[in-house]
Amino acid sequence: MAAAYLDGINSKRNTRLTVGSVIIGALTTVATAVITKNSVQTAVGIGGGLTSAGLGALTINPKGKQLEFEHDHNLLRTIWSEPKTNTDYPEFVWSMLHEKSFSNKGDVTLSQSIKNRWIQFEFDGHIDQDQETLLFGKGGYYRSDDLHTRATMINQLQSTIRSLNQDLTSLIAFIAQMD
Repeated sequence: MAAAYLDGINSKRNTRLTVGSVIIGALTTVATAVITKNSVQTAVGIGGGLTSAGLGALTINPKGKQLEFEHDHNLLRTIWSEPKTNTDYPEFVWSMLHEKSFSNKGDVTLSQSIKNRWIQFEFDGHIDQDQETLLFGKGGYYRSDDLHTRATMINQLQSTIRSLNQDLTSLIAFIAQMD
């Protein structure tokens, strides 16, 4: 929800910048057509063009607004840092996440598999220190993109845990049939 909130604010900002750029461009065009003195016409044309271009450039890669989001209890941190002792998950879930036989190929744990997917798909093979501190630490000032990344990673973790739950439910149903 926070990412959608920031997206809305940033979208309004970009719309205002785009409209401002178009208006400045139009006014500059009209002013240069009306002004007859050559040096003033040139100055207005250059000034208006630069202002319009500047406003347009601000929409190319906008940093946008930020939102402070703190999370002392960070489920992503535990997967990322792989501590020896678990403080965030029920012990049974933790054991399943760290058992290689539960993964598809059986060569890495589910926890390692999740982390590898994050590195490959969320961070394009490399995460910078500031983003790592933000996402896997205690929080801080998030931009919209960071919040979307965090939500995606939580969804991937949730999907893995739900898959484990589904496997256990199937096992229980199978055992119940045997009675």
